[in-house]
Amino acid sequence: YDTPAKNVQISNIRFLKMNATGNNDMLKLSGLDSFEVLNCHFFDGSPGGSGIDMVGCHYGIIRQCSFTNQGNSIQCKGGSRFLRIEQNLFSNGGDRTLNLGGSTGAPFFRPVQANYEASEILVSSNHFQGSQAPIAYVGCRRVQVSNNTFYNPTKWIIRILQESADTSFYQSCANNIFSNNLIYASSIDPTINIGPYTSEKTFQFQNNLWFSSRNQNWKGPTLPVTEANGLYAINPMLEDIVNGNVRPTKNSPVIGKGKFYSEINTDFYKQSFKNPPSIGCSEYVNTTYTVDNNVIPLLLFPNPASEFIHLDNV
Repeated sequence: YDTPAKNVQISNIRFLKMNATGNNDMLKLSGLDSFEVLNCHFFDGSPGGSGIDMVGCHYGIIRQCSFTNQGNSIQCKGGSRFLRIEQNLFSNGGDRTLNLGGSTGAPFFRPVQANYEASEILVSSNHFQGSQAPIAYVGCRRVQVSNNTFYNPTKWIIRILQESADTSFYQSCANNIFSNNLIYASSIDPTINIGPYTSEKTFQFQNNLWFSSRNQNWKGPTLPVTEANGLYAINPMLEDIVNGNVRPTKNSPVIGKGKFYSEINTDFYKQSFKNPPSIGCSEYVNTTYTVDNNVIPLLLFPNPASEFIHLDNV
């Protein structure tokens, strides 16, 4: 407990086609401090497991990875704290793409006697495609989900849960933020699921855009508190969200409508956010330059999954 592994970098690895159906994880991290998971691809995980499962991990970054067909993509629980999840692509990432918290047996918490599942986590500049619930706040505190783009969640956009019912010791799910996010509903208009023993009235919702391509009058889901500066029933005017291009066009209503956070600097495409930023995972920039009098598109950061299209042939 007092001597965790430290200073670990896991990068440029492909985790492929797990032959299992139960609670089996592609990458299990337990009691790990000061770590990075960079530019890794997680493809076809176990339906009952996680792409990355963290228990009692601290001071970590998961950046520029892709997760495809997972039970859930990332879980951080058991006292996990001070984490950043940024610039990742989640495609059909599972019943809970990000399980921010969870349910952990008392002997496995790091630090010992921690009374929260997860705390001080920043989720930013990610692109989510599909999944039953992209975001699950579960027994966590001070978790911020900002400047992400969610395309076509299939049931809920958010779940607020408390799986440790003994709130005399375990702190309830509380004091979390959901802001600057772009939600684009397509096949169904997602709702919010709130379970018992939570403190959902302490959440903050602000500067999110909610749009349904199938219901032009959709005003977003019923939130547990009043949202500040939300945008509703307005087409975000992205370049081609159906095919994964989530850049705003020059007339997009998301430009400059976000809340500025100094700790969120870079978007999904490695571009700098402005002050104030755009809503969603991508900032608007003039992405053209001239060569020999021809206007050439400038692709700053391709779809992080594009190099893995032919994995079946590896």
